[in-house]
Amino acid sequence: MRMRLSVLLFCSLVFNACQSRDYKKTPGLLIDDIAIALRKDLLKQYENSEKTTLAVAGFSRNDLVAARFKYKLVTPKLGLLIANALQTEMFNPARFDLIERSQIDALLSELDFHRLGITESDGIPSLRIQGIKAIILGSVQLKDGVFQFDARIVAVETGKVLAAATKVVDYYDFLNDAYNEYPKREDCRATIRADDSWQSTGCVIRNVAKLHVKATGSWSMTNDKFTFGPEGVSSSPSIFGDYRILTAANHGALICRIGERNMIYGVSNPWDVKGIAGALECRINDKEVYNNRGSITMDIELEE
Repeated sequence: MRMRLSVLLFCSLVFNACQSRDYKKTPGLLIDDIAIALRKDLLKQYENSEKTTLAVAGFSRNDLVAARFKYKLVTPKLGLLIANALQTEMFNPARFDLIERSQIDALLSELDFHRLGITESDGIPSLRIQGIKAIILGSVQLKDGVFQFDARIVAVETGKVLAAATKVVDYYDFLNDAYNEYPKREDCRATIRADDSWQSTGCVIRNVAKLHVKATGSWSMTNDKFTFGPEGVSSSPSIFGDYRILTAANHGALICRIGERNMIYGVSNPWDVKGIAGALECRINDKEVYNNRGSITMDIELEE
């Protein structure tokens, strides 16, 4: 009886110690615990008994992956910390050949993130060439005061999701700091076509005061009858009326937006974007784009 009570007391002490971790003093423990929880749930569902070459990608921000921008621009420091910890947890030489994290980040760094939004009918060619059979893709989001981490094991050849896991944790300042920290910011370059609607520049705006845009090239509206540059023209090229999306800008001008509402235009002066954050998308100021031709190339310098 005394032996049983001792065992119960020991288990209780261990449980309470785990429950009372002071993550504020030891933030690394929280990162490890998140990785452990994700690994347990992933492996519960992962049924492949054959040894597999596995890669772990950095966790992207869920609120930034809708448009076409680079993997490295939507993967914050927090996403890299979780991926590194999960890589350690997935170490099992009998089951996985793990690809170095630095190698997988280098492979994905310049990849447009929409190419990682794979479905079961797609694969990831650049990873397949490297002999990688499966990859853990993850995302992180801050919503309603808590952080949610989602991970899934995806077959590189087919895009099929083989396992999925979610972990929700309370808000901590150190998590939020890492959530908003990114690699060194780079200027952007994009080509915007006249025959398409909103297009991503691959540029994510955050903590930026101004954008300096140099736009070159020309495009046309109404079957090549009217050709002009990024400033557009003051009179409508169409005899059928006004087809502008943004009436404050010229017909056929280059117009951009950060998010759904923050519209900007006119490349002769810097764009004031202080306090605005999101993906920079651009297009021609024309609702009917099917009969347009040409493109404008943008070089975008970010000023803090």
